[in-house]
Amino acid sequence: MFLPISASDFDAVTIPNRITLARIASTPFFIYFLLSGQSLFSHRLIAAGIFLGISLTDALDGYLARKLDQSSSFGALIDPLADKLLVYSAFLIFVETGKIWAIFVLLMIFRDFLVMGIRVWAAKNGRIIAASTTGKWKTASQMTAIIFMILGLPFSNTLFAISLLLCLYSGWEYYDQIDIGDA
Repeated sequence: MFLPISASDFDAVTIPNRITLARIASTPFFIYFLLSGQSLFSHRLIAAGIFLGISLTDALDGYLARKLDQSSSFGALIDPLADKLLVYSAFLIFVETGKIWAIFVLLMIFRDFLVMGIRVWAAKNGRIIAASTTGKWKTASQMTAIIFMILGLPFSNTLFAISLLLCLYSGWEYYDQIDIGDA
């Protein structure tokens, strides 16, 4: 069964959403260079460059959406998914290569599913839960830790631990915003 397309569906074809879709399309190139970079430093540099470029466009698409008044439901849905595809691609490769433990990545994934569930539940009850400041710091710290890990820089594990703590704390902040009695 297909859903009918309305005129508002074409609002999704905005400059910020095109940037977000380009981020998603770039992620497989990042994955290729990160995987092949395990033995080639030049590929790790390329992977870091692609990752940095994709990460910076995350801030750009949000800025443009606000500046050009092109915020959309599609953008609100696809933007965080693009972030998660990129970040968890890196983290899962780091698990596979023994740089981080799987339990830590699983905790982060659990937190993200919990937050998605909270947001869906809130939306069904007429509430919008915006991204928290701590959640934004979490994303920035994850992206910084990933760059450090790709390049094998000192303190990468410390940065990853900080991002894990911010991840769990921001998850608690989202959980703390809901009133279970409203269910």
